[in-house]
Amino acid sequence: MMYNPAGSEVEGEWIELFNNGSDAVNVTGWVVTDQDGSDDFVFPRMEMPSGAFVIIHVGTGNNSTDFSNGAAEFYLFKHSAFLSNSGDDICLLNGSDVVDYIRFWRMENGARSRLQLY
Repeated sequence: MMYNPAGSEVEGEWIELFNNGSDAVNVTGWVVTDQDGSDDFVFPRMEMPSGAFVIIHVGTGNNSTDFSNGAAEFYLFKHSAFLSNSGDDICLLNGSDVVDYIRFWRMENGARSRLQLY
C-alpha cells in the first residue's frame, strides 16, 4: 500500500493484494472500500491465481487482468486522493464477509506512522 507518495497523490497511491494460498481464488464481485463505506472498487469476473498480485491504482491507466507478469492492474480513475495521509482503513469484502482489513494512522508528532493488520 502506498498512501503518501512523494509525488502526485492521485497518480502515486495504490493498494496491492497478494494470493499467498496454494489455490486460485475467485474474487468476482469482491469489494475494496475505505472508512467512508462506499464501494471504491468492485472486482470484475476473475480468478486470482496462486502467487499472484492485484494492484489497484488510484489514478488513470489501462486495466490488465491477464496476470502475464504475475499481476493484474486496475485503475480507479479518481481525480483526488483515495487514502488519507493522516490515517485510513481499507477493507476487502466478499459479500458481507471481511476477507482482510488494514488500518494505518500517523502518530501525534507526525514523525511516525503505525500500520495495524487484522
